[in-house]
Parts: sequence; structure tokens; C-alpha cells
Amino acid sequence: MSARLADSSYASRRGALDSSLHRSVVRLVHQQGEVVGVEPRPAAKDPTESDGLGVAPDWFPALMLGHWGAIGLAERVDDVLLGRHRGLMEVLFPKRPADVAGDF
Repeated sequence: MSARLADSSYASRRGALDSSLHRSVVRLVHQQGEVVGVEPRPAAKDPTESDGLGVAPDWFPALMLGHWGAIGLAERVDDVLLGRHRGLMEVLFPKRPADVAGDF
């Protein structure tokens, strides 16, 4: 994730990205093009109230594995909200080709 961040327009920024997972929050801390921390946080208010970021726990693996990328996942799933963090989330969690293909 740091390499993606360093290679983006967000490279010179710093901040914390809080992702609501309903009952808890995952915070990604970044500065100068590097992810410097991942921290658990207590549950937050509804992310839709502040144009925030929320990912239902059952969709978090899809976000991490990147089949659709963050924006593509949010377009397909009502329970994935990127809010004002849409661009940064797509940098951190881009669409990635699958290593395994097939009909199961």
C-alpha cells in the first residue's frame, strides 16, 4: 500500500483514514507517501452522516483482494461507502487482476 501511495497524488499528504466496519473501525495512518500504522478504533457513528468511509465486514475481504477495486466495489455493493475518501481508497485498494480464474 505504501508503494501505491508513494506513486500517487496523495504522496505528500498525511492523515488518518478511518474505515467503519459497523462494530469497530480500522484506522490507516499515512504520511509522506507511506502507510505508517494500522490501528483498531472503537465503533464510530454512521459514516453516512459525515460523508465518511464504511465497509460492511463481509465485504472487507473483497476490498482487500481487489477484484473490482474500491470504487468498483462501492458501485456494486450498497454496504460499501467511500464518501469523501473515494480517490484515496482507489489508490490504496485498486482493481487487481485475479491470480485464479474459473467457474466454481
